Amino acid sequence: MKTILIFALTGAAVGCISLSLLAPNMLSWYNSPGGSVQSMCACKELAEHVASQFLKIQIYGIGGGFVAGGILGFLFHRWRTKPAA
Repeated sequence: MKTILIFALTGAAVGCISLSLLAPNMLSWYNSPGGSVQSMCACKELAEHVASQFLKIQIYGIGGGFVAGGILGFLFHRWRTKPAA
C-alpha cells in the first residue's frame, strides 16, 4: 500500500509540474485573437479567466498524475511480489 501511495503522489507532482510548464503556452495561444487584429479587452476579466483556466489545468494534471501513478504503483507492487506457491 505504501508503494502505491508513493507512486501516486509522485505521479501527482509530476503531472502538476509538467502541466504547469505547458499551460502558459497553451493558454496564450487559446486566448489570443486570430490574425494580426489588435483587440480591446476587459483586462481584469481576461486575467481572472486565464488564472482560473491555469488552476483547472493544474488540478487536471494532479488528478491524472495521481491516477496514472497509482496504476503504475499497483503494477509495480504486483510485479515485485512473488505469488505464493
